[in-house]
Amino acid sequence: MSEPAFSIRDAAPVDAPTIADLTRRAFAEQAALYADDTLPPLSDTAETVLDAMGRGTVLVAEDTEGSVIGSVRGETRGESCLVGRLVVEPALQGLGIGRALACALEERFPSADCFRIFTGHRSAPALHLYESLGYVRTRTEYVHERLSLVFLAKERGAPEGRTVHSG
Repeated sequence: MSEPAFSIRDAAPVDAPTIADLTRRAFAEQAALYADDTLPPLSDTAETVLDAMGRGTVLVAEDTEGSVIGSVRGETRGESCLVGRLVVEPALQGLGIGRALACALEERFPSADCFRIFTGHRSAPALHLYESLGYVRTRTEYVHERLSLVFLAKERGAPEGRTVHSG
């Protein structure tokens, strides 16, 4: 499959239902991977997306027809930017959309010293993406027998592989 043409912009309130639907569909694959249908992203609604917009930045990737094909959220916490809900249309994953969204989000938080994200321990494509972007693992937190969360961080301007202090 060739790489799709897309652009990235700030999400508008009208995008909230579409983002919530995309998030639930993208995380349904994660839920199956962990045999856990209680993952918080599975309960996203237009209201939770609007709440995220009010607390920080929500970006969307859209194709040339204007359809939302990806999204990511960022929120300032102290000197850090918490990155969350990086999702891409399941059929379009692995084509650079997630990478572009992550990079665009970093640009939207110029004063952040560090970017933090987490994912499940079995989420190899996500872990590969984050580590290829310079994120390093800072800790792993046991959730239940099928799921542990891997926390990663990236210092602004840090070369790949540099140690990041957890916190």
